[in-house]
Amino acid sequence: MAIGAAAAEHNHQYMKGDYTFLALNGGHWLMQTNYEEVEKAVIEHVTA
Repeated sequence: MAIGAAAAEHNHQYMKGDYTFLALNGGHWLMQTNYEEVEKAVIEHVTA
């Protein structure tokens, strides 16, 4: 594992802009296994 859930959940303290933690049930190939969820999150972010 490259990064654990706790580390990912606490990244907001290092961000200067908008940050959303989105927990998905996926692995390394997230774009292939969870494409719809990632696409929705990206579209929501850029249209906000």
